[in-house]
Amino acid sequence: MLEITESSVLEWDTKSRKSKKNSCWTRWRACSPVVRTRSYPPLLNSIDEYYQLLDGLGPGISDVVASFIPAMENYTVIFATHIAMMDDKWVVDGEHVRMATEILFDLFRI
Repeated sequence: MLEITESSVLEWDTKSRKSKKNSCWTRWRACSPVVRTRSYPPLLNSIDEYYQLLDGLGPGISDVVASFIPAMENYTVIFATHIAMMDDKWVVDGEHVRMATEILFDLFRI
């Protein structure tokens, strides 16, 4: 974290918890500023694909499966961020989201 935030140990220790969190998050951004408006197309496409898993399921089981979709959305963001880190990038782009979606489909597809 010290290398990422370009801080010394002394500077890091004197920062508040909130300041540490903010200094880490300011390095990350998505490839488009529309992320803040919740209309980031690659992520919305992934979410649509997750909900397509419900097609053809009965009403009882579809409710159970639907309850896991918010977690899959979170995992998509986590995996996409991790993939961007492996590419040595500070920008999460649509390709990272697509690869994260593929990983989740490989793990959870019935």
